[in-house]
Formats: sequence, C-alpha cells, structure tokens
Amino acid sequence: MTKAETFPQVPGGFDTVVCLNVIEHVDDDRGALENIRRVLAANGRAIILVPHGPQIHGTLDEVLGHLRRYTPESLQQVADQAGFCVRHTVLFNRAGWPAWWLNGQVLKRREFGLGQILALNTLTPVFRRIDEKLPFPPLSLIAILEPKKQESP
Repeated sequence: MTKAETFPQVPGGFDTVVCLNVIEHVDDDRGALENIRRVLAANGRAIILVPHGPQIHGTLDEVLGHLRRYTPESLQQVADQAGFCVRHTVLFNRAGWPAWWLNGQVLKRREFGLGQILALNTLTPVFRRIDEKLPFPPLSLIAILEPKKQESP
C-alpha cells in the first residue's frame, strides 16, 4: 500500500479509488493516501472507509491489525498532508459502538462471539434505519477525498 510501484496505472488516472478498511493497517497512512492520489485523475475521487474512535482502540483492534482509529479531524489532517481535500464525511454504525467498547475495552476479548455476529447480521436492517438516532458515537467513518487543485503560476 505504501510502495508506489505496486499501484496500477491507467492513462489519465482512475476516476475513483475505493479503499475500505485499509489505511488503519499500514504504518504510513499518509504514504498510502499519497499513492492513491498519484493514480487518480485530476478530477478523481477516493472513497476511504476507516474505523472511528481512537478512545476505544482495544484488543479487538489489535487482533484485526488496526494501528489506529480515526476522528474526522485526524483523517482530515492526514488527507491534507497527502494532497487531498475532504469533500464529505459520513459517520455511521452507532449500534456497533457499545459492543466494540465492551468486548475490546472492558472484557479485553481477542475474538468475536458467534452469537454477537449473528445478532448483528440479523439486526443490521433495523440499525440502518435508526443509526443517527442512537445515543452512541459512530464506529465507522467514510470520507470522500479529492486531489487538491494545482495553483497556476
């Protein structure tokens, strides 16, 4: 993810790059975003999904190889350093917050319980409808990034 030569190239660049649950796993998240920017067309977009909430980084994150969790501000900062403007963010999955906090922070679990996974899968359609009304912070963050426009001399 941080080796530019491993990224595919197309003439004129890609219109869209989708990066789901990746940059939190690499040591150099800025470098990964810089590589994504380099392969985009001048008017292209990157859609980035990352885990939200550094305060609940715990054992589940360790098991999954998450080096970090983001806030809108911290993702904005690394995106800016990589040459992007954040055009839009979406915070979601408030229903997952209590379970993630309980399992990763309080119980220090290192695996996901099958019963919890089945319950989440069953209840996901309901959670989607009520997500914004739940009193918990979001567990996930999506950002739409666009390359910064080059200023003319």
